[in-house]
Amino acid sequence: VLACGALNPHPNKRQARAVNEAIVDLTGAKPKLEERTQLAAEVALRGFPADKRLTALRSSLDRAWRWSVLRGVELTCSDPLDLLPEALRELVQAGDAAGPAIAELAALASYHLVAGRTQLLTRSEFGGRGSNTEPLQIMRQLAKTDVGLRQLCQIVLDGRAGRDPQELVKGTTPADKRIAGADALTPVRLRELAELSDREGITHDSPEDQFAAALKEFQGRLDDLLAAAQEVGDVTGKDGVALVDTLGYDNSNVRNTLVEITDLVSEWRGARRRADRMRADLDESGDAR
Repeated sequence: VLACGALNPHPNKRQARAVNEAIVDLTGAKPKLEERTQLAAEVALRGFPADKRLTALRSSLDRAWRWSVLRGVELTCSDPLDLLPEALRELVQAGDAAGPAIAELAALASYHLVAGRTQLLTRSEFGGRGSNTEPLQIMRQLAKTDVGLRQLCQIVLDGRAGRDPQELVKGTTPADKRIAGADALTPVRLRELAELSDREGITHDSPEDQFAAALKEFQGRLDDLLAAAQEVGDVTGKDGVALVDTLGYDNSNVRNTLVEITDLVSEWRGARRRADRMRADLDESGDAR
């Protein structure tokens, strides 16, 4: 998690500039966003032998850590059982963005799902094209429900104790021990749990809740779009150079769509500022009375 937070910050943050400058000093080249994520995964798994298994582990952890929520995650060193209640509170209150406790719990669990005795978080054969089987999607889906967060907590507890991760029965509480009758998680079952979390979510009744759900879905789609764009950059030629760097890409429809999305987001930001000013004015008028 330290590697993920220190080497994989949001691109527009001061930490990202510091990391970029340090890498430039060492390599002479400014790293791309996905290269910083790859470096974070490399550092996190540095204790593993350099073999084919390490390549698979690194690839899965890299994909999981491309989730925007995990960029710049902070390690509090809290016990997972103390971290879970805070993550559950965030799930209810955070609205369109996962909070720091959810991010920390997900980052810790992603490491144990990859680096445990059995690798459970794996890349799908077909990539992330709308599939829920990519590591990023699996982590995001598990982190969006209370059942999924409890399962992530159990994964961390088991991983730290050297146990194979156990599946929690719905409604049960994580425990730092072998649970009687609990089944061991498998890669297939983990994907099934992610599918269940994706279908369950949170029940939204009011327009405000529906609005929060729509924003959450929008952010998730953006994460998928960013991951897909980064995968384009991962395709290399025989010389090891990314084909997109040598062949390029130009599509007016894509460009126009991105401009339209940017314009919409700018309008939303303006509306948010106006709403904040109105609330401030109302608060001041109330204080005056």
